[in-house]
This record gives sequence, C-alpha cells and structure tokens, in this order.
Amino acid sequence: MASLLLCPITLIDLFKKKTDRKFISPPLWMDRATKSAIVKKRKSWKKYKYSRNNLSYVKYVKDRNECTNAVKNAKLSFEQKVALESKTNVKSFWNYVNSKLKTRSGIGTLEKPDGTLASSTADKVEVLNQFFTSVFTQTEDLKDYDTNSVSNNFLNDINICQEDVLKKLNKLKTDKSAGPDGLHPKVLYEVRNAICYPLFLIFNKSIIEGKVPDDWKNAIVSPIFKKGKKLKPGNYRPVSLTSVVCKICESIIRDNIMKFILTNNLFTSSQYGFRPGRSCVTQLLEVLDEWSELIDSGFPLDSIFLDFSKAFDTVPHQRLFLKLEKLGIKGCILNWIKSFLSGRKQCVRINNTTSTWSDVVSGVPQGSVLGPVLFLIFINDLPDVVEGIVKVFADDCKVYSKVSSDYERCKLQENLDRLCEWSDMWKLKFNAAKCKVLHINPDNDLQYRYTMLDESGNFIALSTVNEEKDLGVTFESNLKFEKHISDIYNKAQRVLSLINHSFDYMDQDMFLTIYKSIVRPLLEYATCVWSPYLKKDIRKLESVQRRATKLVKNICHLNYEDRLRSLGLPTLEYRRDRNDMIQVYKALHGIDDIDWMSLFTLAPSNNTRGHSLKLFKKQCKTTHRLNTFSIRVVDQWNNLSDLTVTAKTLNNFKSALNGENWNLYKFICSC
Repeated sequence: MASLLLCPITLIDLFKKKTDRKFISPPLWMDRATKSAIVKKRKSWKKYKYSRNNLSYVKYVKDRNECTNAVKNAKLSFEQKVALESKTNVKSFWNYVNSKLKTRSGIGTLEKPDGTLASSTADKVEVLNQFFTSVFTQTEDLKDYDTNSVSNNFLNDINICQEDVLKKLNKLKTDKSAGPDGLHPKVLYEVRNAICYPLFLIFNKSIIEGKVPDDWKNAIVSPIFKKGKKLKPGNYRPVSLTSVVCKICESIIRDNIMKFILTNNLFTSSQYGFRPGRSCVTQLLEVLDEWSELIDSGFPLDSIFLDFSKAFDTVPHQRLFLKLEKLGIKGCILNWIKSFLSGRKQCVRINNTTSTWSDVVSGVPQGSVLGPVLFLIFINDLPDVVEGIVKVFADDCKVYSKVSSDYERCKLQENLDRLCEWSDMWKLKFNAAKCKVLHINPDNDLQYRYTMLDESGNFIALSTVNEEKDLGVTFESNLKFEKHISDIYNKAQRVLSLINHSFDYMDQDMFLTIYKSIVRPLLEYATCVWSPYLKKDIRKLESVQRRATKLVKNICHLNYEDRLRSLGLPTLEYRRDRNDMIQVYKALHGIDDIDWMSLFTLAPSNNTRGHSLKLFKKQCKTTHRLNTFSIRVVDQWNNLSDLTVTAKTLNNFKSALNGENWNLYKFICSC
C-alpha cells in the first residue's frame, strides 16, 4: 500500500480516453438521451429529404418535437442542478457561465525576456516557468542571529493517531484536482476507511525520520492572472498543485503547530491573517475606528501601504529555519519541514502542456496547507522593529500615524526605514513601485522615501494616491466609500448580466440559491466597515437586488415589495443592519479576536434601563465619525432585549434577532 501511494499511479490513466482526434465539445447540458433524440431527428430529416412523402414528414415532425422537448428538459435539468449546487460547487456554476461566453479567457501571448513574443502553448509554459524560477533567492545563514527560544515550551514531535487521519479524509473536497502523483481526492475519499491505517503508518514514519518522499515535493504550477497587462509574465501568480496525500499530512502538522503557537501566545498582535477569530473585517474595523477618531479630533494622518515583491516565493529557507527554531519548533518537526522545503521541483502547466521541471530553492508553496503558517512565522517579528502602529494581514502590511507635527512625520519615515532594514536583513524585498502613501484628511504634501536607490543614486520616493484598495475595500483620502460602492455595484451588475445571459430557465428556488451564494456576497463583504449612510448610495445598492428579482419570470410583473415578499428576501439595508448586530455580538462575546474595548464602552451599571450589555455612545463632531461602526450600532444594539444580547450561541442570537421588531420597518418600507 505504501509503495502504491508514494509512486506515480498508472491505473487511473486506464480510465482516460486516449485520442488525438480533434472534436468540438458538446454543450455541458447534453446527456445521452438528448444525443439519441438529436441523432434520431437527423436521420428522420435525411429520410424525408430522400423520399419527400407525407409519411416520412410526419415521422420527422414527431422526432423533431421529441428532440425539442428533450433539449428543453436536458437544459432545465442541468441548469437546476448547477443553480441548486452553486453554494457548494461554485466551480461548476462558473464553468457553465463561461461556456456560454463567446470570448475565452486564458493565457494569451506572453513577452519573453528578449522582447519577442511567445504565442504557442509550449513557449508560454517555458516563459512562465523561467520567470517563476527567476525570483527565487539563495542566501547564507545569519551566523550572529540569536536562536534561543522565546518560549519555555518546545514542539519537538507530534503523535498522530488513526482517527486524525480518518477525520482529514472525511473532509476531503472531492471536486478538487489530483496532484502530480495522480491520486484524485475522490478516489481517496471513497476508499478512506481502507487506507486510513496505511496512511497513519506512512505519516508517522515520515515525521519520526524527518523525511518527506520525493513525490510529495513535486508541484504542478497553474498561472493565475492578477492585474495589469496580460502580456507580462510578472502579472501572473503561481499556484502549486501538490500531492493530496501530502496535504493531509501537512494539515495534521499545521494543526499542531498552530495549537502550539496560540497556546504560548507567540504570534504578534499585529498579524490578522490565517488566524482563528481574525479576518480582514476585524482588522479593517479597528483601523477605520482609529482613523475616524483621529479625524474627528482634527488630526491628519498618513498611511503607507507596503507591498512585498513575490513574498511567498522569496522566503529564504535557511533563515526561515532559524525563526522556527527560535519559536521552539525543533526536533522531528523541524527536520520534517526542512525536508519538505528542500529538493522541491515544479513545472508550469497550461491546458495539457507542461514545461520542463525546475528546482525550487526558496519560498513556501502557494497552494500548500503548511505554506501560509510558515510565512506567518517568517514575518512574525516584523512589527517589533516599528515604534508605531503597524497592521499585517499575511503579506499585506501598512504603517500609519497622525502627522500633526514635523516630529510625527519624521517618526513615520523612521518607521518606514526600519521596515526597509528588516526587509534587507531577511531578504524579503518590498516592491517600491507598488508601495503607496494615502494622506487622510490631508493638510500636507510630504513625500516618503524608500531606502533603496534608483539608477541615479537617489532615494526612491513613494507615490501618493487619493484612493487605495486594502483587503478588498477601497479607501479614499476623505474616508468616504463612494468609489468602493461604485465598484461593487458595477461588479454585481456584471454578474447579473452573465446569469441572465447563461440561464434559459429560472424559478424561485434556482434564483434564491444563485443570488444568495453568487451575487449578494459581492454586496455584503465587509459592510460593517463601509455601510452607506447617504440615501443615494443606499438606493444605488438596493437597485441591484431590485433588478435581480426580475430574473424570476413568474413574478417579474409584481412591484419590488411584492417580489421580496414572494421570495422571502429582506432589503439589503436590513441585511446590513443585521450584520452590524451580529458583528457586535461576536466582538462582545469573544467569538472574534478583536479589541472590543477600543471600539465600545459599556454603559454604567447603575442605569436600570436596557439590558446588561448596554453600550455607551461616545460624543463625536463629524458626520463620518457618527456613521462609523462603533458609533452607529450603539442605539440599535441598546434597543435589543436582554434575552437576545445574552444568547449563549451565535445561532441562538441570530434566531432571537430575527424575532425582534427593532428593524422590521426596513424589511418592507424601504423597498
């Protein structure tokens, strides 16, 4: 069994149809019965063309009608399946939508290093592979680095039991692709009870010996376009497709490392990425509250958004091992990680064409399970070098401060210099061209410089912008979110157009599943941060749902309010207020790892009115501060009943919140 799992599989290839004949793929909704009906109709038409008698024509009309009904039923059945599974299988939904488009997205012509163009697929994979390997870094050890552990506890070994392996196998996503070894997660899931014990033995032996099989170190890289010109290879992100069996082992090791780090409180408080209870929203809430409070007090502030250059691909392995040892990760686990990162190989694949294999000498694999945790460990000490406020989400970093005096402005430049020194020391370079400065409530035109010299020997000045997208939300210098609202409005409208173009049939159940899983999340991401308070913005967002409900043909003649009642949908304004209440509950009850005491102040206990978690509403001067999350939610939260705010679980709170009448008017009257 061990040799079967560790060696390339050829049995699965026996089930693949091998043919060199080119053919046009049939529509995704086409099934065997529909194909037979189409063939039958064509044969009847040929017979009628040959004979030209009434009997053959009647036969053709009958077969034609049966074919039409078969096509209609096949489309309806397939579209219902795609729509109803869109919540759990988004990939199938977008495959169907993209199949209806006339344009095809893919890897277009690429520019080679010598300036010529690569148009064939074979040339493209080599160009991308050459670029992806060119960013790797090779560095020597830091001999004077203190590796004494910062904790009295150590993680030298872990104990894997058979139940742990079986739990991971039960959670496999069967719609994912197989790795380079050919073992598909569907196969592993179906035989999970039979292979959990052999895998348990393999994993334990691998960890005890600190060795990772070579087949687990191979990765097939898929290039994912980010932004910019599609001609430039640098605008593509390499995502590694690795062995599924190795990912299961990585997942078990990852869980133990995270448990060790969180138990000993070894992560910096400035890091919000890949941590339980923390997210983009929790960071943005804290940041925006600090910014709005400063502006309300009349202080300008500057925020510097830093961008690492190929961060995940340029992590030096030897220096990562030093930081692992300093955290207390030693023994078998450290040896296993060293083996996991050393001797890796990758190739780029586009369609069915692959490049040559290349050595991977730095970085943590993007697409692996253990990679994000290793990167967090590597970047963990970055905030320690700054004497100010720095916020980090994985490789997204920003440092900001109020700049009401020359001293504060110089201090912010000093913090930037310290971050640049850290990046030079640890060989994780910033991309100066993508680092931006946002002057919020500006009263200065101060420029900040990067310590790297340009071709003329001068320091590189960071560019100043009026807006910057941070963790999915666009911030403007006036801290209004008109640009962000306009962007998500346009994006949601485009998705609605694709849905309307792709689906020939749309009943209420299909619409509700697609809308709730595909469209509405675009309009509700981080609403606690940017929730609109101007009527024009509220109406603008509501118009998306107004248009969406018209896709259901049997109710499109009704007015908007009646369409919502028929579908059982609330207004988006109601949903935003409900999300605010849920976020307050999660903060106060410790579900989210957020410093709620910096956001809220509990009302004095001598007040007998209201519930036990009543909040004190802070005074503010500006309209923007008044509509910031920590201020605008106070009245609504205080109007809830004590039974609701003290609910034991989040689900109980949501159920109790749905029974409250505090916001019922927005469900109906704001339509």
